[in-house]
Amino acid sequence: MVTVMVSLQEIFGDSAQVKVLEFLLLNLKDTMMISDVAKGARVANSTTARVVEPLIQSGVAREIRIGKQIRIIRLNEEDEKAKLLLRLIDGLKNLEGKRQTQQAEEEQSLLKESKASKKNRTKS
Repeated sequence: MVTVMVSLQEIFGDSAQVKVLEFLLLNLKDTMMISDVAKGARVANSTTARVVEPLIQSGVAREIRIGKQIRIIRLNEEDEKAKLLLRLIDGLKNLEGKRQTQQAEEEQSLLKESKASKKNRTKS
């Protein structure tokens, strides 16, 4: 799973539904059984089965039932709410990329300053 450093959990809280939603958003091309989603989101199977219901009801997720017990879940990429959430995830990824670039530039600058300072001290 791709890790978003600024996660939905940081913004919306560390609830099971947020964990499941974030997992579905980050794995949007995958069709998974409830147990796969539970494992990936690090939430109990029974909790996952319960918290996907509002996502299905709202249209954000789709469910395919195979028999009586097998439930296949995936993000509904056609849903406008899901599209907005995907844009939010992309925006968070971009923010994190910018933050990492800025941090690397600051580290490079500090390293250059440190080298220049050492060079000046050895000349003295």
